[in-house]
Amino acid sequence: MSAPDPAAFVRCLEKGLGRAHLILQRDDPAPFRPALLSACVENVGYLHFDSADRAAYLFELIDLAGKPEFFLSGLIQALDNPVPGQSNWDRERVFMLLRRFAERGCSEAREAMYRTFSRLPYEAQTAVEIVRLDGEAGRLITESHLLQCGSEDLEYDRSELLAALRAPVAHDTNLSDTPPRNRPYAEIRRLIREGKPTALADWGERASEEDLRLAADDLLLESGPERLRDYLRIFADRPFPYGHNAILPMARHTVDHVSWAAVMALSQFTHPDIRTLAEEFAPHESRHTETIWLMARNARPEDWALLESWLDVEMDYSDYDVLTFAALDFIKCNASPAAARSLFLLYEHGACEFCRERVVERILALNCLPDWMRAECRYDAATRIRRLTDARTPAPAE
Repeated sequence: MSAPDPAAFVRCLEKGLGRAHLILQRDDPAPFRPALLSACVENVGYLHFDSADRAAYLFELIDLAGKPEFFLSGLIQALDNPVPGQSNWDRERVFMLLRRFAERGCSEAREAMYRTFSRLPYEAQTAVEIVRLDGEAGRLITESHLLQCGSEDLEYDRSELLAALRAPVAHDTNLSDTPPRNRPYAEIRRLIREGKPTALADWGERASEEDLRLAADDLLLESGPERLRDYLRIFADRPFPYGHNAILPMARHTVDHVSWAAVMALSQFTHPDIRTLAEEFAPHESRHTETIWLMARNARPEDWALLESWLDVEMDYSDYDVLTFAALDFIKCNASPAAARSLFLLYEHGACEFCRERVVERILALNCLPDWMRAECRYDAATRIRRLTDARTPAPAE
């Protein structure tokens, strides 16, 4: 048996991989307990979207790790003697975990929750955990504290407590499938000129052809880097209406955020000029992500080997996150069994749960989900990933 690797276990916790569950099932859990406790009291995850999912994932690991008194003591200590600058999110996670202990009859956990809640100014999320624990009695106590502390929106806070009383813990909170009403271009133009643009790519994706041309006309009149970047972002998901030639020089702009936005706009086109630009960028490691975007609709069979070599790296999670989005676009545009190794690399190196969900969806679409990954996904921190693989039966053996 190989020696325990706490560092590898920590990486699993950072990413929310179900592999952490399998490690605790397989190995002596003792060397991993300190790292697991640290993950419980201080966020180590990267871009996890559902705090209830993350708490449930961690509590499953606590059960597997044994020595529940070790974790209970550490969680209570995190409330009674918080580290300087303890965030509301960290405190909320600790409350979620202590609630689970209290639901099993642990009076120490319940007392720590109430003690901390009453000592601090009113916090909606910790209040909700008390209501989930003790129902109407908890609601009356938390509402009393709310009235003592005051609120900028008292009725809203009270309604949240009632909602917690009536509803089970919610998971998978996502944006609605129904897109919001698009703003008129005149408003977008004003916001860009005021330096306050928001969600420009989303606006561009839903814009009318007329509004898109108006934005394109204004882009061609701009020269300042900030406005160039903003106008180019409008065309991240819709082809520039006057073709690629007008924006091709912008991909070589000396200001990085302009060249990046131009690459995103150019990635919508299939043309030898775009392929040539990709080959110009490819030798430069700092431009690999941009190169992948450009190759997505201008691919050649040999690109798969290149893509794999660029994905099989360790880098900052946020940088790999962007690389993942580019790679997924390439894979979407060039659906092929040849994508399997690239997808496995994305699963292995990425840390974003949302990206991992998309990776697993692609693997399932290719019908090449390996047994080891299916086993991990069964215990993933993201409920949506668990459901994805639960809903698909394994492919028959050949």
